[in-house]
Amino acid sequence: MRISGLDQDGEIRVIELFDHPFFVATQYQPERRALEGKRHPLVTAFVNAVGQAAVRQPCAGSSA
Repeated sequence: MRISGLDQDGEIRVIELFDHPFFVATQYQPERRALEGKRHPLVTAFVNAVGQAAVRQPCAGSSA
């Protein structure tokens, strides 16, 4: 596990697991940006990670 995000006071706000394709725990709400019609970089990174995983390992029963 590693600390990957701090707030302005130096408090831990984001952690990640090294051996997982995409495990991030946060103490903030990235989805709130959607209320302004914007994509949060964390959400975009998650969608990209899912897409890359699907290319490497297609779902069972897929024709890919």
